[in-house]
Amino acid sequence: MSVTEASGGDILRVAPENVSEEFANILSNDVIATHVTVEVTLYKAVQFKNEDSSCLSFGKSRLHKKVGNATSASSFSFGYNLKSDEELNALMADKQSLQFLPMQAVFTYKSLEGMKCIRVINRRQPITFNKQEAQQNAKVDLLARAGRRQAAKFAEQGRYEDMRLCASEWKNEISQQELKNSNNLKMAQEFHADLDDLQQEVFEQECLERQMGYEAMDDCEEGLMNFEEMNMPREVLAKEEKKSSKPERREVFQDKFISKVNKMQKKN
Repeated sequence: MSVTEASGGDILRVAPENVSEEFANILSNDVIATHVTVEVTLYKAVQFKNEDSSCLSFGKSRLHKKVGNATSASSFSFGYNLKSDEELNALMADKQSLQFLPMQAVFTYKSLEGMKCIRVINRRQPITFNKQEAQQNAKVDLLARAGRRQAAKFAEQGRYEDMRLCASEWKNEISQQELKNSNNLKMAQEFHADLDDLQQEVFEQECLERQMGYEAMDDCEEGLMNFEEMNMPREVLAKEEKKSSKPERREVFQDKFISKVNKMQKKN
């Protein structure tokens, strides 16, 4: 077991020129809980999307994540969608009768005094199948935060084509909200600029990796990484890449690429 796993912490790799800034950011937010884990259970008719399969259970309707340390600025978000008609029929779930979506979030953590604690949040989320109504009530700040984190997650995994598709989808979604008021427009412009910056960093990183002989992780051709391999534990992926006498992909990430991904994941 690594030190970070034992302590519930994280490893943060930063560019040398940003060390002072990153230390300041870390120290500015006091830790309020350690060894934080969260388990979210959704109604059986819906499933989480864009999450690692190793974190899912109960027909993809339950998500379990290790968060580590939490500060007053920490936040947690997730996305979900309806299961296929075949799955709904097997579950005897009628989507047309759905008016509320029950969900439960269970947080376990250690307080600063060392006490093991648990917090349970239950909610009945109203739902609609009217896209226009859903967009009218959407919160741009929450959408932008989720979009940044999802795109940064794909970039961190080396799944660059998935990152581009993700960025395009979120840009389209945010664009439909930006003209509703001046505040939305400002947040949308900032979001577009952030994703454009990330895409540029990804392009430069991808060019470097191809020069070094790395294949695109999104490809599913014979001999390249398939979907199941992309969800392998990090240790297994590292062993597979070492077989090719090349360093693990993460070891060739440029400092400015890592810095951009870190900022995107933390930005609220």
